[in-house]
Amino acid sequence: MARMRSRILPPLLCAILAATGSAEASGLYMADNGPKAVGRGGAFVANPTDLYAFYYNPGALTSLPGWNIQAGLGAMNSSPGFTPESGGAGVDNEGPLFTPIPALFASKQFGFRRLTLVGGFITPPSPYEFQYDPSGPSRFMVTETKRVQFTTGAGAALEVLPGLSLGGVFLLEHLDIMLRRNIVVSIDGEGGPGREGVVEINAAQYAKPTFVAGAKYRLGGLHLGASYWRGADFRADGDVAVDLDVRVADAFGSLGQSLSEEDANQMIAVDAKVPAAAVINLPDFIKGGVGYEWGRFYAEFAVSLYRWSRIKSLLVDIDDEKKSLAIAPPISVLGFKMTEAVFPDTDIPQKMEDTLDYRFGVEYAWRPTLAVRAGALVQPSAVPPETLMLYNYDADTYGMSGGFSKTWGGFTLDASGMYLLRGEQKTSESEIVAINGLSGLDDTTRKALEAVATGLSGTQTKVRELPTGNGTHDGTGFVLFLGAGFRF
Repeated sequence: MARMRSRILPPLLCAILAATGSAEASGLYMADNGPKAVGRGGAFVANPTDLYAFYYNPGALTSLPGWNIQAGLGAMNSSPGFTPESGGAGVDNEGPLFTPIPALFASKQFGFRRLTLVGGFITPPSPYEFQYDPSGPSRFMVTETKRVQFTTGAGAALEVLPGLSLGGVFLLEHLDIMLRRNIVVSIDGEGGPGREGVVEINAAQYAKPTFVAGAKYRLGGLHLGASYWRGADFRADGDVAVDLDVRVADAFGSLGQSLSEEDANQMIAVDAKVPAAAVINLPDFIKGGVGYEWGRFYAEFAVSLYRWSRIKSLLVDIDDEKKSLAIAPPISVLGFKMTEAVFPDTDIPQKMEDTLDYRFGVEYAWRPTLAVRAGALVQPSAVPPETLMLYNYDADTYGMSGGFSKTWGGFTLDASGMYLLRGEQKTSESEIVAINGLSGLDDTTRKALEAVATGLSGTQTKVRELPTGNGTHDGTGFVLFLGAGFRF
């Protein structure tokens, strides 16, 4: 049986690269971080009272005297599911039940204008791994995705005027992503046994510099705060790997019955890995809050602007030396010759939208060594229905939270939890398609294939790509946090 090896059909990788188009959104849902902040529903900007000010508002670090050491560990559950519009069984995340969210900080305050130095490590509060049935209806969106993301940094805060403090932290962001999904290799765009392959993208970049800056002002019981986190611009180096083995007869579907036995039994066989880089811009976010303190009671209202529109497109940049590959000697397939494969760069538009989130939290010092908290949040969706996928599932989110702190001397233990109610997203006009490997062929080769198919069928035949994202996306989640801090 004749076989067309990986160098024969690498142009289909052009379409495969497009299949990775939303990898940068994988799991980047912005929840809240830290036990006290989660307990207050994320209203932790005007008066953050622990070292998670590193994340929310470094200008508030001047309110932490002496030496402070704090460790936190969160656990986030998120289970997005999908039910296809065409009916049949839906799918749910089969990956880990919890995503760990660790953090570690230390700070030291000096006498001069409450100068405070801080250093730390923090991870984003978002899911890092999804797994779905590789034969289920979501296989053309995702079968598995993983993301490792964390931030290290060091900075300082200073009281520049009575009641007014400014602070900033220099950050190094680290990102490592993987996405796997199925692709179709067929004239009609339909999947099925013997007509599909697997594509996987891996990309990583470490120590990408960025920053967060903030300011806090206090006048009596009034607290005001604002901060800005600059999203990192990643150029993550990695590769795209493809594995497929499809008979030409199967790729032609019912038309394959009209092929000669020699042509029908040829194999479209690809086992290739292409160097590539994914250009990914993470969102900026701007936070503002106002709070008031009455004796033992404190309340805060906070607003956050997430600039998801920075993710205007995903550029997949192919290694220049791999963009063109001569096929020597030329191969004759179904009566036409293939002489060269081309890997163009791919610039994939995204449609993510900025969101304005609202959070409200209260705290009551039940006694000097015991405090309780509660909060709520509203977070609109950043992803429109037409570009929604399981691994970037987002919907209007409503959260309710509570927590407490207990102090013994200089040691404080914090605990909190938040339940996230995320509405359904339905779409019947999805722009997410089951990527057809044949669509990635250069124009001359694709048109020749279409001409052969047209001749076999007697009607005009084009390589098709079928929508695969139409249906109902849903999911709920919750966040749990524990923290321990010591002041001396």
